[in-house]
Amino acid sequence: MPRIGHLTVPPTPLRERALRYTGRGVTIAMLDAGFSAHPDLTQPTSRILAYYDATGEGDTFEASTVEARWHGTQTSVVAAGNGWLSGGTYAGIACDASVVLVKVGRDNDVAEAHMAEAFRWVLAHRETYGIRVVNVSVTTGDDRPYEQDEVDRLAEEAVRQGIVVVAAAGNLLGRVPFPPSNAPSVITVGGYYDLDPSRPLYDACAGLTADQLLKPELIAPSAGIAAPILLGTPQEAAAQALMDIVEAPPDILAQVVAARGSAAGLPEGLEFAGSDEIARVVSEEFAASKCIARYYQHAEGTSFSAPIVASVVAQMLEVSPHLQPDGIRQLLIGSADRLANAPWLRQGYGVLDARRAVEFAGREQHPGHGTRGRPPAIDNESLVFVYHDDEAFSVEVAGDFNDWRGSRAPCTQEAPSMWVARVPAPAAGTYAYKFLVDGTRWVDDPANGHKAPDPYGGTHSLVSMRGGEDG
Repeated sequence: MPRIGHLTVPPTPLRERALRYTGRGVTIAMLDAGFSAHPDLTQPTSRILAYYDATGEGDTFEASTVEARWHGTQTSVVAAGNGWLSGGTYAGIACDASVVLVKVGRDNDVAEAHMAEAFRWVLAHRETYGIRVVNVSVTTGDDRPYEQDEVDRLAEEAVRQGIVVVAAAGNLLGRVPFPPSNAPSVITVGGYYDLDPSRPLYDACAGLTADQLLKPELIAPSAGIAAPILLGTPQEAAAQALMDIVEAPPDILAQVVAARGSAAGLPEGLEFAGSDEIARVVSEEFAASKCIARYYQHAEGTSFSAPIVASVVAQMLEVSPHLQPDGIRQLLIGSADRLANAPWLRQGYGVLDARRAVEFAGREQHPGHGTRGRPPAIDNESLVFVYHDDEAFSVEVAGDFNDWRGSRAPCTQEAPSMWVARVPAPAAGTYAYKFLVDGTRWVDDPANGHKAPDPYGGTHSLVSMRGGEDG
């Protein structure tokens, strides 16, 4: 008889070509609608260091409603699950990282006050639990200047205190990301179809925020992501029955369909159909259920793109614990490549390259905060540009202020891999610029989120001057 086909969903470390680091020694705080204590996080020993209900309901894992806890359970396992229920097959990239789980949803609704309380709790407990990364796969509020939004301000404070904040862009094409995904220092993640090149970008929030910052910074896989089926739910019962049928030997398939078909959601009497018809119906139900293994399904959305990036950040911190959020951000950006067949506005700096990002982290000697690139700033009537590149032999800055002639503003190497140019502060106005690396490669400033389209399908960086001061 025809084979009853399984969907091909590769484990996340395999599809990302991830190096064999596991986030050991790093704690990720997951801010999400709700959670359950999944075996992929609790076996053979629990890596859940703490659970906090920021909604004030006093919720526990056991008291959470099934509907409310599936999303956070899936995102946390995507980031840090060890694949316990799959024999390790569907482990996440940071499969040895510890997690703290912070519930921000009430009846699947995320209020700004609860998100703000979650960030306050993380800030108060970051040293206790060694929190280095925050993943937020839900959003709240509206896009407005970040200084006017409490959630955005708290996300910025978390970054200032040494926490890398990663957030999903959201799945509303035509809208810009909401807090905290629109905050300047948050690494915002959109999505793309890595398993289906005919559909390059996921329908995610993207664009220029109220602060004129380009979001997202990166895109990561957003469809066909291996994620757990929530245990103890009707979905799990149906998946178990369906897998019993899928795994049945051909000579007893009809008997298994008769015994388990109803629980699997198959049509009554299917066992009396021919083998070809049984295979067709079971395969269609298998695909519709999104099941990929006995305890796992495939999920989609930028909610799952973000924890993939967060898990890579945990690898980077395992390799180089001295790295600070600004360094992590620039290494991720610097190792990404844009898709040639997709709009620049929707993909930021391009596709996450997990392997290159961790390799770059392993070579990085600069901890950050003052030793890495930063947006242009005025210093003694000069506009100062700073660019970090471990491999560059020469760097120039060119823009509207020097007629795009980099030779007028060569950078000098003032510290290992740190290139600095000082140009006379131009008159008030907004100026586009880029760095010219090694005389051949044009790069928009990875430390400056203010962007505008260039004529070649990419972006310029922008610096605004107000009466001789940068803005």
